[in-house]
Amino acid sequence: MPATPGSHARITMESANLGKAARHLHKEGVFAFKNGATLTVIDPDGNVLQLETR
Repeated sequence: MPATPGSHARITMESANLGKAARHLHKEGVFAFKNGATLTVIDPDGNVLQLETR
């Protein structure tokens, strides 16, 4: 289902290895930025996917 204007979801998941996750995303052409223990991807609709280590 496509997102409607103004609806922005935030999803947080756990990753054991952010560096490996970042390499996989980059290989698939997905831009992600790392900030400490968090890797963040923002899709074209403004939804935020965060990968964290705990």
